[in-house]
Amino acid sequence: MQTLFIHLHEDGASWGWSARPGKLPEQVAKGPLARIEMAPGECEVVVFVPSDEVVLTSAKVPAQSRQRLQQSLPYALEEQFIQDIEDMHVSVGNRDSDGNVSAAVVNIAKLDTWLDSLLEVGVEPNKVVPDVLALPRSGNDWAGMINNNIVTIRSGEQSGFCCDINNYVELAQRHAHDHDCAPDAITITNCNGTNVESRVFDRAFTSELTLLPCNGDPLSTLVEGYDPAQSIDLLQGRYKGRANLMSGGKRWIPAVAMCVILLSIQFGTNIYDYVQLSSVEDEYKQKITKIYKTTFPNAKRVVNPRVQMQDKLKKLRGSAASGDDFITALFKSSTVFSKVDGIEIEVLNYRNNTIDLDIVLNNPERLDALRKSFGSLKGLSAEIKSSSVEGNKLKSRIQIRSKK
Repeated sequence: MQTLFIHLHEDGASWGWSARPGKLPEQVAKGPLARIEMAPGECEVVVFVPSDEVVLTSAKVPAQSRQRLQQSLPYALEEQFIQDIEDMHVSVGNRDSDGNVSAAVVNIAKLDTWLDSLLEVGVEPNKVVPDVLALPRSGNDWAGMINNNIVTIRSGEQSGFCCDINNYVELAQRHAHDHDCAPDAITITNCNGTNVESRVFDRAFTSELTLLPCNGDPLSTLVEGYDPAQSIDLLQGRYKGRANLMSGGKRWIPAVAMCVILLSIQFGTNIYDYVQLSSVEDEYKQKITKIYKTTFPNAKRVVNPRVQMQDKLKKLRGSAASGDDFITALFKSSTVFSKVDGIEIEVLNYRNNTIDLDIVLNNPERLDALRKSFGSLKGLSAEIKSSSVEGNKLKSRIQIRSKK
């Protein structure tokens, strides 16, 4: 099957047909997209887009399925961008040995513009790849290309940057520092149309620098270095579904059938989960009711054990306000205790708007932090009445008061 390679750039586009993977196009054409003529029969379309519109980055996220990763990765990258992440499309790359997941981030409006312009002339892309990730590289070497005074550098398997040639030294040094990827050697293909002196690049690193002439058009360099396994396809998530439906004929029918099956399975799973959760909820309601009846054995009718428990507490204390104060103070206290690991409450007493607690901590250093946490709560104050160390544990009595 033939492959049509297209390179989008500021002058329009360049394109060429390849008979097999790794074979350079015999001829590269250049001009407006409307001049592209699709060959009869099936073919794969790979589109390289300008890297100055795409940000290559990474984030450390827990191991999870590809689908869940596509959902969580944008929020792991959110702090790296000024623009709202909802306006950006994040494509997932490979995970390195340190657990960092590579990503290609592009503005949704820009990606839609590229795809719409291709569809208008009957071109249905199978893959859309940042052109920087098609530059050939080896080991820890950097690979680069100059075109229209723009330098595109691939610094790793799925990392790189793009900048004006005048800003190369500063940005290259910053990129190497931020990503800990100083190059062993740098090979740059000059497709600028004019001679470029090596001293422009020598000031960045002491690494060996090689300047190569352009092989006719930048597209040839991209086709030569393109490896699908080491690139990031932007057609992921909702764009992957769009690409499948654009594939022509009725080839999309199996995908739609599979989608229907998966949705049916998901719907059935949701119903099963609902039934299971309802069963668990009923079980907890029965346990709460049992606790209430155990506490108040003379109770004959239990409708809402939580509300009835509050009402009983109010009556036992002889004051509705006091009961409310106890419930409120206990609830606020629990929000602090739940955040402290290794704490055990041995005794809890409540009297005159005051809660007395005997606690055991497996880390004595957490006691002061616990007291400060109570101090940050509105309406409560905490005082450490006594403390003693037994072995590697700390026993302490804390008094919590409601502020009036």
